[in-house]
Amino acid sequence: GGFLFLEDGIPIRPAGFCNVNNLFEINSEQASALEVVRGPASAQFGGNALHGVINSISFTRNESTQAAVEIGPYEYLQGRFSAGSDLFQLNANGSRSDGYRDDTGYDQYKVTSNLSTNHGKWKAVHTLSATRLNQETGGYVKGELAYEDATIRRTNPNPEAYRDATSLRIASHWNLVQNDWEWSVAPYLRRSDMEFRQHFLPGKPLETNDQTSFGALARVKGSATNTRWLVGAQVETMRGALSERQSQPTTGSAYLVGTRPEGTHYDYEISSFLMAAFYDLGWEIAENVELIHSMRLERLNYDYDNRHLDGNSRDDGTTCGFGGCLYTRPADREDRFTDVAGRIGIQWEAKPRLKLYALAGVGFRPPQATELYRLQSGQTVASLTSESLRSLEIGINTTKSKLDVDVSAYLESTNNLIFRDADGYNVSDGETRSRGIEADFAFHPNDVHTLALVATYAQHQYDFTRDASRGETIISGNDVDTAPRWLASAHWRARFKENATSEFELSHIGPHFINAANTAKYSGHTLLNWRGNWE
Repeated sequence: GGFLFLEDGIPIRPAGFCNVNNLFEINSEQASALEVVRGPASAQFGGNALHGVINSISFTRNESTQAAVEIGPYEYLQGRFSAGSDLFQLNANGSRSDGYRDDTGYDQYKVTSNLSTNHGKWKAVHTLSATRLNQETGGYVKGELAYEDATIRRTNPNPEAYRDATSLRIASHWNLVQNDWEWSVAPYLRRSDMEFRQHFLPGKPLETNDQTSFGALARVKGSATNTRWLVGAQVETMRGALSERQSQPTTGSAYLVGTRPEGTHYDYEISSFLMAAFYDLGWEIAENVELIHSMRLERLNYDYDNRHLDGNSRDDGTTCGFGGCLYTRPADREDRFTDVAGRIGIQWEAKPRLKLYALAGVGFRPPQATELYRLQSGQTVASLTSESLRSLEIGINTTKSKLDVDVSAYLESTNNLIFRDADGYNVSDGETRSRGIEADFAFHPNDVHTLALVATYAQHQYDFTRDASRGETIISGNDVDTAPRWLASAHWRARFKENATSEFELSHIGPHFINAANTAKYSGHTLLNWRGNWE
């Protein structure tokens, strides 16, 4: 929930129902562009944009019919098809692979389409996106440095694990240009569902979730002497459900067996309603110098309905051993979150194709539904507040005849970080601080070759001391676990003919700690990839 994923400017999931599965639901393979906004963007896009935004643009026009096939290791195969006219576009692809490890194959299908229509002075683009994923997932290969052992690193101790997910999104983008104002209205409808065998938990329960949501996003923008402005509003409602059921006895220690019984662990429905108003202003305070200011006010309401027994008993109401079952089902309740985000900055176009900027921002992220209502260890109420983030960024962007350069440095601090403490309770009193520098270089010596380097060095550290769940200990000043200081990739792209391209990519992930106490460390890795394309 810390990054917001958009499709044509519309969130692909409702607020409070976001997780890593968002990544499966975008047809990035056939997007006309991918826009990236770094840092807190809540003032422009809403709560889940705490750390940044990725916007997939599906509006494309290709009046020819094209088909492509891509192959790779581990029986990887992808087929792509596109067809269109000046009014209609269809993009579709299907992928399959046997997987790097035993029984870890997948099949995935994605479709995006859009249709342009005119209605008087209004122009409209109607979009449809659908995805389906059938994935056999893999269990953990255990043992120190097990990934270096060729005899076991390709094995899968949990061949029964799987994830099946589908998504559907329909939107209609209406635009009207009248005088110096541009109006836009975009109603949308979304549906997603997933089954996931949680092989990493004792008892291997099955989790199912689904959501249906609809809403509308409206904007109007214009300009006047030395100023530009945009104001807008968003409203959406969602109804979702989440359940976890275990069909077999738990094996392991007496504690695990006594606290994770067969049957339903949790089963609830949730409704949400979101309202937001926002604006974005630009004021040219001097020649080629613009002052930027944005703000968003957002209200998110949750209505939670427990469809099982309240508390942490078994299905039949009897008490588990060791003080109760692991999962606690809160009683029906409602929660409300009102948040404000803003940003202010200045950018100076010192000369043509040379821009310097500085931005300060405040972002927020309301608690996700699972953080509020999927509780453990007898916690009956999770009294959480929205995470907040403050940031400062400075940067320079320049383009020469053959060289593009983008360099930025930033400071960030996060308050009310949501995590699970040593008692197994969801709490929101954590803090982190970050600082880093990012650089993006692209060199075009001629029309054939492009050399590119993208790199970042950052320190992400805890700013509080606390015992956490699973025996973890968070110590102020320690690096946030799984956060490498170095990330980088280098690319050599070449277009030898109009229909033949080649790209070498060197990708690096630096060493990083894998526990909060910073006592266990992964040494990092560097990968070399090659891609070729012939049309």
